[in-house]
Amino acid sequence: MALIRKCLLALVTTGLLCLGSAITARASLITIAPSPSIVVTFAQFSGPFVFGPGPTQVGGLVGEDIVWSTTNSTFNGGSVIGNGTYGMGTNGSWNSGRSGYTGLNAPSGDMNFRFNSGPVSTVGGFLNYAPATGPNVIIAALDNLGNVLEQYDISVLAPIVTPGGINAGAFRGIQRGTADIFGFRVSNSFVVLDDLTFQRQGNQVVPEPATMALLGMGLLGLAAKVRNKRKQDT
Repeated sequence: MALIRKCLLALVTTGLLCLGSAITARASLITIAPSPSIVVTFAQFSGPFVFGPGPTQVGGLVGEDIVWSTTNSTFNGGSVIGNGTYGMGTNGSWNSGRSGYTGLNAPSGDMNFRFNSGPVSTVGGFLNYAPATGPNVIIAALDNLGNVLEQYDISVLAPIVTPGGINAGAFRGIQRGTADIFGFRVSNSFVVLDDLTFQRQGNQVVPEPATMALLGMGLLGLAAKVRNKRKQDT
């Protein structure tokens, strides 16, 4: 009976630990755009490039308060938003065929997208960059104070390789188990971003709170029965 009791207590402990881990915010680098989602296409910026650091409101077409800003205000005239030809070395170039996009326009620095309408659980965009022209490309999810929740080195973990491509690139983003992302930051190597994509509620499968509570109570009740039976046998 002592052995059974130990096993049940271990099962209860393990089960509760597993339940706890299930509700912990989980994060991952994603390379496929989530669906369904909200997409900021930057179509309202179909005119020539506007140079500078921002801030610029970009969420109007989707009814959101989303502000784009950058840390690059002097190099090459500043970061860009709009349409035009943007070279990315061996990865080719983007042009007006993208119908509006954002670009850091510097070897180092940050582009930031702030979700003032409320936090999101998943965020990313269609990206490309100029390899080996600056520090590695980093994407980061930020909290309400601008602190890093998660960040990933795209150049190492999911490099984008589009030799001589025109308007080519790939989706890169971050997904978390709860909606706590207030900002998305993209950094370095003349990185460009189009189709800013986000979800307010992720699609991760997490046990319902009621189900978890019942399971936990069931395990505890089973252990209590074993303890009572042991007392009766002594």
